[in-house]
Amino acid sequence: MSMETLRVWAESTIQSAMHISYPAVPIKFDNAPFKQPDTAWTAFCLLDGKSTAVNLGTIKVDRHVGLVQFDVLVPQNSGTKLANLICEFGGKQFRDQRVTLSDGAVVKFQTPSFRHMGTSGGFFRTVCSVVYWRDEFPQ
Repeated sequence: MSMETLRVWAESTIQSAMHISYPAVPIKFDNAPFKQPDTAWTAFCLLDGKSTAVNLGTIKVDRHVGLVQFDVLVPQNSGTKLANLICEFGGKQFRDQRVTLSDGAVVKFQTPSFRHMGTSGGFFRTVCSVVYWRDEFPQ
């Protein structure tokens, strides 16, 4: 159940941090109710990638490579400063962290990457991506 455990931990981490530092900026989570504002907002998701079985000595490990994606959307023609600040802030919440989840899985996050994605639907979008490895230890 580590995928769900990771989702709960990651969403809680970003939501707590944003609530303190950017309380007026809402976060859209996958398949959750959300009313898009006319002001800055963010979207957060986890994208699981390739999974492989690896052995660490006599220990069997299921390794899942994935991506934290944190999108920041600001109104068109409002500049990039706010988008960059929020995007970098989001990346710092995961940067180079090693976390043991409540179910025993270990997640290792790498250094964030940032990209400007252009304008669509009246919003300028900046994306923060953080690659992670989630190691599960099956019985």
